[in-house]
Amino acid sequence: MKFWWDVVVLCAAIYNSFTIPINIAFEPESMHSAIMNIFDRLVQALFFLEILTNFNTTYYNNEGTEIYSRKLISVKYLASASFYVDVISTIPLREMFGVEWLQIFGIIKFEKLQRLSVIINKMSAKDSVKAILKLCNLVFLLSMFLHVQGCIIMWVAGWEQVWVPPLDFIYYGTNIYQRHASIKYWYGVYNAILCLTGNEMAARTDFELAMFSFFLILNALINATIFGQMAVLVQSAGRKAQMFQEQVDNANTAMIALAINPEYQDDIREFIITTQGTKDQQEELAKFLEIISPSLKQKVAVKIFSKVVLMNKRLANSFKKSVQDTLKQNKQMNVQFSQNPALYEQALLQQIGALVNRLSTVLASPDDVLVD
Repeated sequence: MKFWWDVVVLCAAIYNSFTIPINIAFEPESMHSAIMNIFDRLVQALFFLEILTNFNTTYYNNEGTEIYSRKLISVKYLASASFYVDVISTIPLREMFGVEWLQIFGIIKFEKLQRLSVIINKMSAKDSVKAILKLCNLVFLLSMFLHVQGCIIMWVAGWEQVWVPPLDFIYYGTNIYQRHASIKYWYGVYNAILCLTGNEMAARTDFELAMFSFFLILNALINATIFGQMAVLVQSAGRKAQMFQEQVDNANTAMIALAINPEYQDDIREFIITTQGTKDQQEELAKFLEIISPSLKQKVAVKIFSKVVLMNKRLANSFKKSVQDTLKQNKQMNVQFSQNPALYEQALLQQIGALVNRLSTVLASPDDVLVD
């Protein structure tokens, strides 16, 4: 449920991050239609509801214990910067004070776009798939940043209308301020990209000089951060394939150096290829069990190995018989189990869990042996 709530809030944040800068910079008539006003009110109500939800959302403390106390949850939320960001960006300041530019505080909701990273991290997917999704997320965040920056550039330039975009330098002037809002928007995005690359922005007023100076520094930091992360993600997306190819190359080099029979070489390559997936799963399982708490590790072990245990007919019959004997001795429990079959499965898993907790798991690669 929390996952889908995060998705809904993320979509609302994307909508606000896109519409508010356009509305401030260009004030298109389409943004003030009755349908858009109703939709804006619904989105605003959603963010108010999110504030209330945050006062009732559990969290994990430093010891890894999930906190359910509403008092502790409220204290933690009130002490965080997220609370003040949520309040300032959600309160309808424009409607309260009648000042149009106050809606710029709504852009602070851009911070909520970070939830996309949280959603990707919570997804049950392979590392390579997550790396690609994270790469797409960085591209999306960069696009949204350029969108907001482009709108701010055109908004500030429209105050005195003396700034000439670098694209119009050759004309010694510009008519961009008299053109349609859509053309102004793409001029803004284009100049935001130029600013991202450190291009000369030719500020004319003192405020424009300060603004472009700030943007150039900010964009230099974004260049170093985002593009650096992109390089790492591109590399990690194919990391397993590269490591496996290195293993195959090392094996080929060793077999040639040792002058191993070609027939054996084919068998060795086939063994490496067929067992690679099993080895990856072993390593992933080992790393996964290392990072979770003992109680969660116990639950995971029961869930994983219950199917294996039930595949053994003797063990399966023994566990089922044990549960049935317990039900015969307790008539009230027998009635409850007959009304809810899920309770029977739960009792069976408890019996299996008692066995699994006494065992240690050893994963081994199969040998290449032919049995007559």
